[in-house]
Order: sequence, then C-alpha cells, then structure tokens
Amino acid sequence: MKSIIIPAYNEETRIKRTIENLIDGFPGQEIIVVCDGEDNSDDIIKSFSVRYPNIRLLCFGNRLGKGGALIQGFKVAEGKEICFVDADESVSIDDLKGMFQALHVLAISFMQSFAKPCLCGDCCALHHLFRGEPTLAGRRKSDCSVGSRCILIVIS
Repeated sequence: MKSIIIPAYNEETRIKRTIENLIDGFPGQEIIVVCDGEDNSDDIIKSFSVRYPNIRLLCFGNRLGKGGALIQGFKVAEGKEICFVDADESVSIDDLKGMFQALHVLAISFMQSFAKPCLCGDCCALHHLFRGEPTLAGRRKSDCSVGSRCILIVIS
C-alpha cells in the first residue's frame, strides 16, 4: 500500500479537486490530509472519508507549519511507500506515479546490492546505488571514489 500525505493549511478552494484526482489516480491507497488551518478544508475531507475509508483526516487547532504537518502525517502513515504532495497539485498524478515507479526500481537495485555485494573492498555498497549504478557486480577498489564514508538515513 502507498500513503500520500497532504499538508492542508486553508486549502478549501482546491482540496476537493486534489482529493478527487488522487482517488482516481491511486484507488484504494491511503490518503492522509493534515489540516491545521481555520477554513473548511476539514469538512471537505470528512465528506470524502465517509465514502472512502482510505482517506484519513488529522486536524490540529494550532498551526503546525508544513514540516509539522508532514511529521504528523508520517507518524500515522501505514503504507510501505510514503510520499507527500501539496494541495495545489504542483505535482501531477502522472509524475507522482513515475516517482513511485522510480522508488520501486531503487528498492530492487538496493536489494540487488546486497545480493551482489560491492567488490570495492572497504566501501559501502549503497553509494553505487545513489550514483545511479544499478548493479555492483565486477567492481574493483579503483572504481570506487567514495570510500567508507557512506551514510544511509532511514526515517521510520
């Protein structure tokens, strides 16, 4: 399952269209809307959540800011793949689908990196993935420019 988080501060004029497009583009996927404004965005989302149980509403009486809203959304997201979009649809549904597909490709490459360990010697296999190298088989230490200073940050 995918989770799509939408921070919504006073978005009543555009949130309905955004939700409709996400429902059409990602049927059955979790949509989390985090409202911390003073308009009727929450009422619009409530009407959707009655018809679509995959739509979740988080309401806050105090201003969280975009970052705070995203943190709250990430805390409750249940999907294995999680993203966020703005309520103004600055990212199209097709682009969002492409990003999820790219994430899937990266996950496959990541798994391949452990099935075929890096042969550079003292470096981390993950940096090859982030340099856009899908396979790690056949690497030599001379091929590696990163060394042992790779860091993977995982937010859970």
